[in-house]
Amino acid sequence: MVHLDRETLPTRQVVPYGGSGPRFYGPAYLNVQEGSPIVVDVEEFQYLYKCQHCGHEWSEKRVEDHRET
Repeated sequence: MVHLDRETLPTRQVVPYGGSGPRFYGPAYLNVQEGSPIVVDVEEFQYLYKCQHCGHEWSEKRVEDHRET
């Protein structure tokens, strides 16, 4: 592992309100509320490779996200 970073992302919930029943013809309203945050672990890995045939060496970096709710 090369690097580990932890981020907290806010979430929002959209809740409709205003009017009810099949006879309501007015505008629909939406209420945006804060939800519980999501924690994201961002891990950066570096993998080293070597060719068994010619001996060529190279590396690759990969990033993986893991979400916790």
